[in-house]
Amino acid sequence: AIFSTRRGRSPTTTMASSSSATTGEKPVASIIGGGPCGSVCAMVLLAAGFDVDVYELRPPPETHSLDAEAETTGGSQRLASATKRSINLALSHRGICALRRVGAADAVLAGAVEMHSRFVHLADGSTAQQRYGEPGQAIYSVSRPDVVRILAALAQQRGARFHYGEKFAGFVPAEEEKRIAGEANGASSKNKKNKKPSGLVAAFASGRRARAGPVVGCDGAFSATRRALERLGRYDAHVWYAREGYKELGVPAAGRDTYAFPKNYLHIWPRGATMLVALPNADASFTATLFAPMDELETMERAWSRDDVAAYFRDAFPDAVAAMGADAVVDDFFANPASPLVQLTVSPWHFKGQRLRRDDDSGDDDDDDSRGLSVLLLGDAAHAVVPFYGQGANAALEDCLALAEIIDDLRVEQKTDGSTKPADLLDLIDAAFAAMSRDRRRAADGLATLATMNYADMAENTASWRYRARKAVERTVARYCGPSLWMPQYSMVTFSRMPYDAVLERHFKQERALTWLCAGLATAIGAGVLLLGARAVSLRRG
Repeated sequence: AIFSTRRGRSPTTTMASSSSATTGEKPVASIIGGGPCGSVCAMVLLAAGFDVDVYELRPPPETHSLDAEAETTGGSQRLASATKRSINLALSHRGICALRRVGAADAVLAGAVEMHSRFVHLADGSTAQQRYGEPGQAIYSVSRPDVVRILAALAQQRGARFHYGEKFAGFVPAEEEKRIAGEANGASSKNKKNKKPSGLVAAFASGRRARAGPVVGCDGAFSATRRALERLGRYDAHVWYAREGYKELGVPAAGRDTYAFPKNYLHIWPRGATMLVALPNADASFTATLFAPMDELETMERAWSRDDVAAYFRDAFPDAVAAMGADAVVDDFFANPASPLVQLTVSPWHFKGQRLRRDDDSGDDDDDDSRGLSVLLLGDAAHAVVPFYGQGANAALEDCLALAEIIDDLRVEQKTDGSTKPADLLDLIDAAFAAMSRDRRRAADGLATLATMNYADMAENTASWRYRARKAVERTVARYCGPSLWMPQYSMVTFSRMPYDAVLERHFKQERALTWLCAGLATAIGAGVLLLGARAVSLRRG
């Protein structure tokens, strides 16, 4: 019940820091990674009563206006957001619920563009529209750099300390930091020779050390936190690279505040093994992404001329090239290198280790107050998925919401609601981390399967009349049966908080029923046609 929208608690509730008096110094939580997941997690832990440090490899996010980045090309604005090296985020119900929980939804959605349907550009030049859900339901295109900047600013306003330009290097004995600090203050290291280490802390290439306390790795698919954990104990991490890679391209505004394509749609050019996707930006540009087999993209980069690339786009996506500009699309193609798509599963997500033992450790724990290293992986660090369902960021944000809900539940169960005593908080967060690893991981594994399956829908099936007819039948069944009896897979994933693994199980059951229903309809229609034909023949003979 952790992952469904629960009765008795509104998903729009905003978290506020506890006002209870503290006993002693607040415990410190360290977050590796300052992206959307890291910032929302920071706000969750701040509200739980922790001091929070966030360590981010990149420099601080840009704070100047996008208008300052505009370039003028051929009389039209070509804004920098149309060629960012990051796939736009498509926020849906799960991610929005998480943002509402921390009071960030309004700020993020202020710059979002609603997308209520797919707009399919078929190879023969015709188009088709496919609504995502019921009227009033939509997903939202947002610029990832803008989301990073907004969420980091909100987290800092609430007390999180962000440390930029910090490359995570691994976990080191906390005693090393204490020894260095003591020597800097003139203390003799001789008396510390036999002092036992008090546990492990996060260390960074700059020499900085995190303060002792729980650590959350939110540092993406190529997580340095995860790699460090693999060296500390038995840890399963399965990495899979998709056959497809991607290149990001730009579609400039057709004029001031004028979109080159209809605005409130996710645009798809399905071409079988390849696919072009374009998401609208608030500045009237589109962020376009070409998905194709990675080896083909690399061959195009290495061996094709500009004329070859121009001819490829002109033949495959003529209306897109007309909006992009023939020269501009080739410039973007060679300027943005092909990037791989990675998917991974990890087990466990939570590492709870004891203090590091050394060769001269006698094993006497009398004066050791170590609670052990407690690390949780969240977001892409724990369950990176290919982007074909637009759920990567939503699942990462839902991780943070699930963690907040688990903390709420544990406080009720342990009757420690509002307590900010360091011992209570540390015990609470250890239990919450363990619950996340035990329960949430099943849902993430289900998402990996769903995301892979959806590529066939987007790249091939959306161009098939049979697929569109089947979906029309399913929408009719769903409308008459209601969501308790029937809900399309896309709606379960995008417009509910049903666990992804439960979505997968229900989808397969519905698909079997839908296959029988469509077969029955086809048989009935065929029989009807035959009867009408036979009657027409008999009338002519008569």
